[in-house]
Amino acid sequence: MTGSWAGPHGENFTFAADRTFTASGLDSKNLAPAMCPGKASEGGWAFYVAEGGKSTEITEKAAKSGSWTGLSFHGAAEDCRIDLAVVDKGKALCATDDRDAPCGLDVKFTRKR
Repeated sequence: MTGSWAGPHGENFTFAADRTFTASGLDSKNLAPAMCPGKASEGGWAFYVAEGGKSTEITEKAAKSGSWTGLSFHGAAEDCRIDLAVVDKGKALCATDDRDAPCGLDVKFTRKR
């Protein structure tokens, strides 16, 4: 998960091991409904985990892996509501605003080389 990821229309995320991220270009056409900023923004991330064996999931900073990542934006960007689904055996991240549709916003991020 850590490292830099790019979307198809100039969207970018950089995830750090300390569970923080920076982002830019998240106001692209496909992400516009999620009210994300185009300018540089930052926040925290964590994998979702099952809560006490229930079907309810919460973000957990101690989790070292997962198939869903929750994002929490800071400042003016805090209205941005997207999650990232880990897809393609960890080679891509899909943006979604609906957990029933892992790639619901049709933006797939791939790791920058």
